[in-house]
Amino acid sequence: MKFETETEIINGRTFKFTPVEGGEYNFEGQKCLVVDPCYILQSDDGQDPYDGLCRASRPTYEPENRDKNLFIEMECEGEYAFIFGTRYGDGCYPVSQNQELIGKAGVDAGILGVFPETMLKKIDVSIDGEQLGVVVDGVDGTVDHDNGNVTLGGLRNYIEVVTGDEAHDAEEEEEEEYSY
Repeated sequence: MKFETETEIINGRTFKFTPVEGGEYNFEGQKCLVVDPCYILQSDDGQDPYDGLCRASRPTYEPENRDKNLFIEMECEGEYAFIFGTRYGDGCYPVSQNQELIGKAGVDAGILGVFPETMLKKIDVSIDGEQLGVVVDGVDGTVDHDNGNVTLGGLRNYIEVVTGDEAHDAEEEEEEEYSY
């Protein structure tokens, strides 16, 4: 299935947002930021670069596409990041590397992205310092998006972001723990 590519200019560079089904990426050797794209996709020229991403992501929400391994591929000058919808929209979702919890990524736009350092440089975002996301070591391999849960990498080295039923259930349990 072929989807339309949306194009946005961010800080003088052309970025393409394309819905894709599955994919392989090599982020090995770089740090990656797992973050809600609305926190980092900003432009100093008055444009709202987030609009192209929103237009491109429409097919991922269509009922006939929900069971597909769909996500948004972001490309600029040969560098890639990928963006995916969370299962339950906004919230705070666990990010693990090789089954070790690294942190939780906050979501305000119902989507998360994995951005390697090379892509962050193109949007003038530093991976150092305080972040609104979670920094992980980059991996290479395939991307699997299943019901809001995303795995990137291979058998021995992988990143997992859980936004599906497991994360939703854990968040409800945590809320019950603190309720009176």
